[in-house]
Amino acid sequence: MAITADAKKQLQKLAASLDGLPGGTRLYDYLEWIDDQISHPDPLFRKKYLPLIRKEKAAREADHPFLTVITRTQGKRPEMLRETLLCLSAQTDTDFELLLIGHKLTDEGHELVEQILSEQPASFRAQIRFIELNEGKRATPLNVGFARAHGDYVAILDDDDLVFDDWVEGFHKAAEGNEGSILHAQVLTQTWRTFTADETPGALISVGSYGTEYCVDFEPIQQMESNHCPLNGLAFPVFFFHKLGLIFDETLTTTEDWDFFMRTSFLSGVTDVGHPTCIYRLWENTDNSYVVHKRWEWQENYDLIQDKYAAMPVLLPRDCEKNFRIYVNAQPEHKPVHILAKEFVSHFVPKPIWNRMKKAYRAAGGKVFLG
Repeated sequence: MAITADAKKQLQKLAASLDGLPGGTRLYDYLEWIDDQISHPDPLFRKKYLPLIRKEKAAREADHPFLTVITRTQGKRPEMLRETLLCLSAQTDTDFELLLIGHKLTDEGHELVEQILSEQPASFRAQIRFIELNEGKRATPLNVGFARAHGDYVAILDDDDLVFDDWVEGFHKAAEGNEGSILHAQVLTQTWRTFTADETPGALISVGSYGTEYCVDFEPIQQMESNHCPLNGLAFPVFFFHKLGLIFDETLTTTEDWDFFMRTSFLSGVTDVGHPTCIYRLWENTDNSYVVHKRWEWQENYDLIQDKYAAMPVLLPRDCEKNFRIYVNAQPEHKPVHILAKEFVSHFVPKPIWNRMKKAYRAAGGKVFLG
């Protein structure tokens, strides 16, 4: 995904035409912000992940699939991991590699993962790189995976979720003509349980029909308010991690995926696949992040992410709804604030306006709704 000669000429022409651009303009703010992203990447990126990217350079040039799939595991859910790997082994489009990252594995967990890998067909096993990692929080394996990725795109598939056989194919087709854009597939939800079968715990069974709450196209305004895009429905262009140093925030203990997704989307844009290609499983009787982390922790991380949005100029895409309404849940009834955008194309939301919007809905004690 290198910049073409024509694109370089356009950038040079733009630079010449913007000579003398006043420093008080929104355009100046935006270009200055992009320059800062390029010139001053996260210190953790420079210290830890840039060396990994450089180390993988030769291997990346020799082995260059379309997609790198990152799967984190702690070796505690063997049957779930088996099902996830089964889904990947049955893909109609095999132009991908899998980075299976064992995060803080116990001896027993390591043995289980090695056993499961030995069960895979030889052709599929050749697509898997098993990486052991014994440090960091939730986001650390993701950053390591992105740094070591050989693909143009990176998708994250947790070891308890399922994908259909056209998951990779859907991303690949959506990328045609949209290179560098985040790819967004619709996602089904389904409730599952674990149970004991033949005196062996860990068997899996679905206990509900499919939910379609995530079977919608990407809506940037709604997505800034809360996350409506499960991680297994996204494929990220690796360019923004490798070249601009946009990494997962390792200080966040929850919602690190939402934070990374939105910060990247402000630069890359999002292309919809247009149909469901995977299932986000909702577990009734096993631990998950909603149980492990306290409510105050979720709120603290949410506030930190919202503060990030407020500190950057946000470029909204040309295909945003031309007319949209934001409803602030104030008092017992919704009070509408109408924002009409009849000629709404690539519009900047200025920082002061975003700050006022943010304060308004927080003061109201409610949410932002799109109608």
